[in-house]
Amino acid sequence: MPFQKHKVDLFYKLRHVMNELIDLRRQLLSGHLTQDQVREVKRHITVRLDWGNEHLGLDLVPRKDFEVVDSDQISVSDLYKMVDTMRPRHGETCRIPVPHHFFLSLKSFTYNTIGEDTDVFFSLYDMREGKQIR
Repeated sequence: MPFQKHKVDLFYKLRHVMNELIDLRRQLLSGHLTQDQVREVKRHITVRLDWGNEHLGLDLVPRKDFEVVDSDQISVSDLYKMVDTMRPRHGETCRIPVPHHFFLSLKSFTYNTIGEDTDVFFSLYDMREGKQIR
């Protein structure tokens, strides 16, 4: 029974947030807000969307100053730190965490000598230990 009650409570919370988002959108579309008010409404919308994604177990969007982070402009370790700070800390887990992540971005690699083998090396970095994994 407590599990079903939890889901009903979540439903009512989500309904409240959805109604709030509809109202905030209406305010944006009205055109009667100052630029500061528009910026504040957009921030509030962002916070509510992230709250909903977290409680529904959806992907969390890494943000800096309420703007989506460009993955091409940030290092993998900085991105990991951002995502790590977004995780719930109150003993509530929204979804099962994935124990391993691997992201390798090789933008451009050229090797002009024809007929020779080429080796590309990379290493994994352990954030807890603060060193490369060997």
